[in-house]
Amino acid sequence: LSNFDIKSGGDLVFADPSSSTLNFNSATADAGTGNLANVTNNSELTLNANASALTGAVATTSGSVSNLNLSNGSSWTITGSSRVTNLSLTQSSATFAPGDGFKTLTVTNFTGGGGLLTFNAALGGANPGADQLIIDGGKATGSTTIAIRTVGAGGQVSVPLVTTANGGSIAPGAFTLAGPVVVDGFVYSLQEQNGGEFLVSAPGVNQAQANGSLASL
Repeated sequence: LSNFDIKSGGDLVFADPSSSTLNFNSATADAGTGNLANVTNNSELTLNANASALTGAVATTSGSVSNLNLSNGSSWTITGSSRVTNLSLTQSSATFAPGDGFKTLTVTNFTGGGGLLTFNAALGGANPGADQLIIDGGKATGSTTIAIRTVGAGGQVSVPLVTTANGGSIAPGAFTLAGPVVVDGFVYSLQEQNGGEFLVSAPGVNQAQANGSLASL
């Protein structure tokens, strides 16, 4: 599909059952809050996006396989919690849509090739949290930059962004923070904890307190 502009309020791609490959070239595929792809009944679906914009969730049932490969400046806006078997971001981006609570993206294998992942995060208040990428049984490799869109006030927290399950793992250096994250004077960095990547505030001090201490010297 080249230079197409496709919109759907339900399942934009429905595999039940099938084994197929769909290529988007300089195209827009927008499922809104519905499923960009629904892969079920032992299907295998490969979506290749080249310089294209994708919007929607991806559902993959047990026994089915979904492969999503984004390249050449493609983007995926994740509007609902999703499961993808194999996800590759090559000079492309995936962004959790804001609003309607935090979302999860569960993958078996994740490969970054200069990719960008954007998370929403609440770093203070009574219910801190963030969107999450879950590596379930496979591995995250390559190089991917993480950007943070903050919601609300800052605080002293440790919030998971990338976690592992069922023996999943993250290769060293697979994820780096796009730049400093500062909210209400609190400074946050990306740190490895419990086999995952967490956004963690500097221990016991925020930037304003640090600046005040330096000024008093």
